[in-house]
Amino acid sequence: MNCRYLAICCLALIADSSIGAETGNKVSAPYDRLAAAEAEIADLKFRIFLLETSMEKKADVKSSATFDPARSQYQRIDTYLGAFAVSITDVKPFADGVVLTVNLGNLTSASFPGAHLDIAYGPRFVPLGQGAKLAEKLAAGTAWQKALKKYSTDLTTELKPGHWNPSRVVLPDIRPDGFGHVELTLTVNSALMNE
Repeated sequence: MNCRYLAICCLALIADSSIGAETGNKVSAPYDRLAAAEAEIADLKFRIFLLETSMEKKADVKSSATFDPARSQYQRIDTYLGAFAVSITDVKPFADGVVLTVNLGNLTSASFPGAHLDIAYGPRFVPLGQGAKLAEKLAAGTAWQKALKKYSTDLTTELKPGHWNPSRVVLPDIRPDGFGHVELTLTVNSALMNE
């Protein structure tokens, strides 16, 4: 009788383990689908980020200009009152940050009694390699955007027509070796026309 009881117990254990394995697959399937859905959502968020960035760059109206401080270049910024050529030069360490010259080329025939600059600055964005997952790329892009510092200043000098109008700007709280990105947004609120 003990042998018969032992045999029945063994069969029950074998049956129970095969049922558990079958049930385990059924239980893990929703988790696998959930993980796949989360990966797809991360992929879609990253694609939206790339599309928004490229749409801003392709738009005919340029509300801001982005610079790599190590390169010499100029870009156009459009305001409600006219277009400006913009460049940055003379980037140097200064106290706990950097000082640079923002050159505003007034492309109009009007003078502007002042302007307002909004500046986002920080480290250079380094894209992850092709082997990186899209969720990692999205996280890296989001972390980089959060690391950017913001600075605003009012320029009180007159922006003369047909001239480069240089303004010195000090950006605080950034080490020169960590300074690789500058984004400028320009606002002018009034213009002076010659008679």
